[in-house]
Amino acid sequence: MKITKKSENLIIISLYLITLFLGVPTFFNIEFIDKIRYSLIVILPGLISLFIIYDNIKNLKILLKNKIPLTLYILLVIWLFLTFLFGIKTGIDSLKGLIHFGVLLTLLLILFNSNIEENTLKRIKKHIFITFGICMTLGILQYIMKYNLNIANNDKYPGILGRINSTFYIATTLDKYIVIMFPIITYELLKQKDNRYYKLLLILSTLGITFTFSRSGQLIYLTLSFIFFIVTIFKKQFKNTLLITLLIISMILIPGAKYSVQSALNYAYDTVHLPKPLRVNFLKILGSDFEEIEPGECVDNDCVGDIEGSNFFRNYYMKVGKAFIKEYPIFGVGIGNATYLYENQNAKEYLKNDKIISDEYPYMYPHNCYIQLTEETGYIGITLIITFTLSLAIQKLIKTRNKNKLYYYVIPLVLLSLFVGCITEGLYYTKQVIYLFAISYAIYCNPNKEYE
Repeated sequence: MKITKKSENLIIISLYLITLFLGVPTFFNIEFIDKIRYSLIVILPGLISLFIIYDNIKNLKILLKNKIPLTLYILLVIWLFLTFLFGIKTGIDSLKGLIHFGVLLTLLLILFNSNIEENTLKRIKKHIFITFGICMTLGILQYIMKYNLNIANNDKYPGILGRINSTFYIATTLDKYIVIMFPIITYELLKQKDNRYYKLLLILSTLGITFTFSRSGQLIYLTLSFIFFIVTIFKKQFKNTLLITLLIISMILIPGAKYSVQSALNYAYDTVHLPKPLRVNFLKILGSDFEEIEPGECVDNDCVGDIEGSNFFRNYYMKVGKAFIKEYPIFGVGIGNATYLYENQNAKEYLKNDKIISDEYPYMYPHNCYIQLTEETGYIGITLIITFTLSLAIQKLIKTRNKNKLYYYVIPLVLLSLFVGCITEGLYYTKQVIYLFAISYAIYCNPNKEYE
């Protein structure tokens, strides 16, 4: 399947709209176009898919050559429709979930089976970087000007003015986008001779991820930075080694950032039950006089310490999700209905603890996309979702071997993304990020050769 000029222009327009426009109402406090914004998130990727299909109506046989992903796609769409019909509630939430997820799956299938000519590829890449640069610049200006900053759970850390969201809804969505772009930017740094622009993007992204003060985002960014650091040493690109070293140091030294990083580390330690003697504490190393909360204690609905302390709220909502999985193991509660359940506080275990329910936090997602998807689609649904996603990745790996080394470079990102799905509901449900991931990742890893 080929990307025609018309589809190419639509992809570029969608990049600007999804990256820059869809979060602008939040950035400028313009609330009246929220409905348009939410609709465009699904409409634009849907249009991209339709345009590519229409332009290749005579070449759809290419999809038939990749039988495993196509078969899994068909089975998954059928299964999502069944969960829609037999879920606990067939309403607007479940319909939205069906449409959104169906569009996402279609976009992934189409893009991962599309051929992109070299000139088209270069043009789309250019606009991916331009939109990212604008987004980062706006976020940094937002922090400097102290405009519309979100404090959220980080208000207890000293030195934090607030959290940026730039052109995204919230800081924890923006950080996912920055992490997605990191391997692409650093790949260009490794192969380009004149790479000043990519160095600038790397600097902007480091500041951006820091000013989100997102614990999981910063931890993943540091991990990816360490991987990039090792690669630069092996390639003897010591200027890049020095650059990433300085950026990591500056990231930790920015006021407030070290507390976010340490909080993320604590959460990771607790999740894998790492023994306390093996845990690294940046705060003590850096000589911070910040008084840590004792394990199990909570301040402003946020806790630190062991698995029963720092993860108390998240674990509680995960238990609620697991309770629904046991109750509805086949079809789940229905695609999109997790939102309905939590917003209506319609969970027996959820209602048992009065401390969980408050005016500030009336509901919460299970903070685990696999639990949430299993809750909505049952065991069969989550199995089909994972196998379909892996089939696309394996197909891409086979077709790009010895043609595009980028794919091997971003494998750590894929593995980290799978891990992140265990601690956030955003892997599949943060529409703005996942569509940008689908567009950027599938297009950027294209081998520039028709799939025969």
